[in-house]
Amino acid sequence: MSNDPNQPYSSYGSEHGQEGTPPPPPSAGSYEPTQYAGSTHYGSPYGTPPPPPPAYGPVPTAPGINPYGVQYGLPPQPPQPPRRSLRWLWITLAIVAGLVVLVCGGCILVGYIVALTGSPDSTVNNYYSAIQKQDYNQAYSYLAIDTLTIQGEEISATQSRFALAAATIDQQAGTVTRYSITSSSTDGNEATVVVHVTRSSGVAYDVHLQLTKIGDEWKITQLDNI
Repeated sequence: MSNDPNQPYSSYGSEHGQEGTPPPPPSAGSYEPTQYAGSTHYGSPYGTPPPPPPAYGPVPTAPGINPYGVQYGLPPQPPQPPRRSLRWLWITLAIVAGLVVLVCGGCILVGYIVALTGSPDSTVNNYYSAIQKQDYNQAYSYLAIDTLTIQGEEISATQSRFALAAATIDQQAGTVTRYSITSSSTDGNEATVVVHVTRSSGVAYDVHLQLTKIGDEWKITQLDNI
């Protein structure tokens, strides 16, 4: 009698008072899986699919790290440093340029003032400016003479005599309206200046003046008219 593995289990022996013979185990080649052996999850109902895995959110990453891994290719460029403003540089250059202009302008002005106040021409201009204003005492301060020749007459060159002579000419020929230096020459501490003088009466004439540098000032030491 052959044993059919698919033949249902017989309880013949148990019905006749004999122990039943269990069916032989199925051979490896004839095993067919059924719905009762399809799940590897123990304790799950037969035929019920396993529950889905828990939903996890994206894994947090540290700042500055690419969550998708290292990108192949050229390395990332370092961040550019912030561009420094050139505003303060331009302001500083403008201030320096302004100071240079002021210094140069001051030097030119000082040189011009020195030229006006420390030259034979400046002394002559100051002298005739005082004569034109009839400020005879101020005019006399530019003189350094003992005698004065006026219209061919030599007189003592005291302050009072000079003031009287200058006032007399103003009354006779009119006050000085214009004057201009027509020539000037300097030789060391000596200078010669020629001035063309015009008075209110219309009279015009040239005055020849000799000057000498005394200390730091030029003084009129000789003149042939006022």
